[in-house]
Amino acid sequence: MKWHLPDFSWGNKRYRRAVQDADRMLILPELLGDEHLDIETDENTKREPVRSPKDTQIYLRMDGKGFRVPAAPVSGSGGVPVGVQNARRCRVRVECPRPWPKPWGLRR
Repeated sequence: MKWHLPDFSWGNKRYRRAVQDADRMLILPELLGDEHLDIETDENTKREPVRSPKDTQIYLRMDGKGFRVPAAPVSGSGGVPVGVQNARRCRVRVECPRPWPKPWGLRR
């Protein structure tokens, strides 16, 4: 199975590629049988952006490709397009944890 995940600029002008990357899709390498991925687009994370719990070294199969811009919170009814090829059953789970435990912004 091969995933197509959005790596949109979300209007971010940091790398001066807001227009060029407005509809950029990252095509991940084909996954091995029963392989799952954890993807972290937060630029402040201390872990690798794409990792497999099976320790299959997915980053070596990505040919130097990676996410450029962190995923932005999406508002409204518009969704985020995700594609997959050669899959019988698959699912995507998106988690957006709050970086603070209280509504008034105290640190953990």
